[in-house]
This record gives sequence, C-alpha cells and structure tokens, in this order.
Amino acid sequence: MATTPKLLANGQVAAAKTTIYTVPAATQAIIRTVAFVHVAGGTQTVQLYVKKSAGTSRKFSRAQLATDEFAHEEDIGTLETADELEAETTNAASVDFSVHGVEV
Repeated sequence: MATTPKLLANGQVAAAKTTIYTVPAATQAIIRTVAFVHVAGGTQTVQLYVKKSAGTSRKFSRAQLATDEFAHEEDIGTLETADELEAETTNAASVDFSVHGVEV
C-alpha cells in the first residue's frame, strides 16, 4: 500500500486548549511535523499536547514566538484511531498551525 505525506490539518490556534487534529476511524496517523507561525503582533506562547483516545492530554512541547517567528515539532510518532493533537496559545487568531503526516 502506498503512503503519501499530506497536510492533515491547518487553521489558527485558539486561546484555550483545543483539538487541532483527530485521527479518523480505522486509521493510524504518522505525524511528521506540526508547525506554528505567529502572524500577529506581540509575543505568543504556544503549547502542543498529545491525547490518547479516552485518555488525558499530555504536554508535548512549548514555544514562545515573537511576530513572524515559527516553531515546529518533528517526528511526533504514530497515533491510533481517535487520538488527538491539541494546542493553545496566548491570544486567539495570532498563531497559524499546520499538521503534516501520513494516514494509513
């Protein structure tokens, strides 16, 4: 079976911890990169969490970004059906995100 890397999710990070990607039913996802870009003024603190299905979310990383700076996490690993990536930032509509990987 061929696996093609693709954009799995994108959008803007909310000011409260919110799901940014959920692994679809009957699927595994290999998360290659999660990128964050600060698109507004000031400084933003961005936090990334991994949540196993029906489990507790656990902080995976934290970054502090000035205007136009970016941060990324690579090779997060394989997530199972209904596992989630969550994120939060200081102010809503200030940080764009993208999740890249493979669904199999």
